Amino acid sequence: MNRSSRAVLVALALACGDSGESGERVRIGVLLPYTGEASALSANLEKGSLLAVDEINRVGGVGGVPVEVIFGNTFSDPERALEQARLLVERGVVAIVGPGEDEVEPRLFDMLTDAGVPLFSPLPSADAPGVGTDGMPWFRLAPTPRVLGQNLAQLVGDSGTTSIGVVVADDAYHSQLTEAFIDRVALFASVEMNESVDESRLGVHALGALIDERMEQGMQAVMLAMHPRPAARLATELSALRGDQPLPQWYLTPRLKTELLLQNASPGALEVYDDTRAAFESRFEQRSKDMPFDSTFYMYDATSVLLMAMDRAVAAGSTLPDGLIAAIVEVASFGGVVVRWGDFAQARAANSTGREMYYVGLTGPVSLAADGSRSRGTSSPWAVEGGTIVER
Repeated sequence: MNRSSRAVLVALALACGDSGESGERVRIGVLLPYTGEASALSANLEKGSLLAVDEINRVGGVGGVPVEVIFGNTFSDPERALEQARLLVERGVVAIVGPGEDEVEPRLFDMLTDAGVPLFSPLPSADAPGVGTDGMPWFRLAPTPRVLGQNLAQLVGDSGTTSIGVVVADDAYHSQLTEAFIDRVALFASVEMNESVDESRLGVHALGALIDERMEQGMQAVMLAMHPRPAARLATELSALRGDQPLPQWYLTPRLKTELLLQNASPGALEVYDDTRAAFESRFEQRSKDMPFDSTFYMYDATSVLLMAMDRAVAAGSTLPDGLIAAIVEVASFGGVVVRWGDFAQARAANSTGREMYYVGLTGPVSLAADGSRSRGTSSPWAVEGGTIVER
């Protein structure tokens, strides 16, 4: 389906009136790895996205039309993610949230650019050269792998650890994170081992024995940059090998913040504001009978920014997906009335008058640079005066 025919499809949906009684919907796509190495978070992330959609539908949807989510399974494979994205575009989605993998197939952007469909990644992904332009940005809500690696190294320095080993999966995402980690951690600690492993053929016994040997020689800690399942296997093997001997201090990447590992020493790079955590957890549990992972807070914020931007584009007279990229930048730019997480009614009111607005979500103020990256991290100096954000 080409860009013009898709615009007609969405225009028909938006012409159905405020009631949505005809059954027409505005569609967004969500790509998640429901199977494969990266599948541990997907069910939880899905619930975060559905919660945001449910909340905007309760206050009228986008331009008076309900929003429908179409999910696609990437199978933890960038090639299959490309095919799933193509199928979502053919089904008339105006934007895609995801994928949930560490890597993104560069050809995905060629296809999405041709269709005019923006991609909004809630989780950190490996940097891909040649993507993220003013015309078709790759919107990324989470820090880059390099930022995560630097933050993790800083945690090592703050802890006083002076001797550390590194175990990293040999894919682009984990390699980028680890390169930044090693560069920065050299200021604080010596790197006693640096093992890059193929997770599909992971020899947990041999690797566990190597870590055990280095610990006997004085190594204090291990930075682990892997997917949850192989990481859990390695941690279990090492625990068995060590017996009553002390285990290393683990420094885990944010991707390992799952129930698969009992110990969590994440650097907090995927930071969630403490004053919003309890309220969101309560709302999330009430709706889904589950508790959100930290990554799900990012999924909710990414979906929320997208939905508010969709409504803003329609209110300005645009036919989706046309106008959506500009609207995303407007919602995620500093200045204007503060719209907090879950306050879709206020967002729609601001959109209806064309008033500037700024989304402050579960993960803090969301400000996106021209290339789609999050320019302010998870915090920034600001205050509210008369209902409007002013920068300090």
